[in-house]
Amino acid sequence: MDELWRNLDRSVNYTEYINSQEWRRRRRAYLKKYALCNRCGMDNDEHRRVYGTALHVHHVSYARLGAELDEDLEALCKKCHEEEECAEYDPTAVGDHLAIELGVGERHGPLPVSHGGWDSIEINGPAEVYWAKALDRIYDRVRRIAKGQDTEEARNEITRLDNVERWARAFLELACPESAAEIVEEVRSRNSRYLPYRSF
Repeated sequence: MDELWRNLDRSVNYTEYINSQEWRRRRRAYLKKYALCNRCGMDNDEHRRVYGTALHVHHVSYARLGAELDEDLEALCKKCHEEEECAEYDPTAVGDHLAIELGVGERHGPLPVSHGGWDSIEINGPAEVYWAKALDRIYDRVRRIAKGQDTEEARNEITRLDNVERWARAFLELACPESAAEIVEEVRSRNSRYLPYRSF
């Protein structure tokens, strides 16, 4: 078997391995033995009906990556797998200062960008992209809080997010003085219909 996913030093290139035939075979073999989500009990057939794919196979341990034992793996449905990955997210490890300021991590996971998908911000990407996505993430958090109960705690969190928004806009203006106003307007217009209770 050609292990093209191994580096020259014989360590495993995770991305290559997860996209390899070997991993696909290992997944299939594991799901033949363990065809239920380990957390919620959803079976593989129901998962195909609901999500259009087989159950996910999650690595509990990477110690034997490329030669996993059954105890290194766990069958999870899409929802439980996303919850597991959120629980493992550590924004300090990737230097996502906005995520740290917004209080994400074990409790919340990476913040989604508004209008779909779990999209991570590329820390070393262009400043205008980072801060536009940062504003999207702030507005998404506000929208999710506003859709919940109107409590003092929720109002306090929205007030805190207003301050974080000002902070993000200030950094955007420092990083991109010529285009900051245009970027803010674009992000606001993209989010305004999702935030009916928010005044911009």
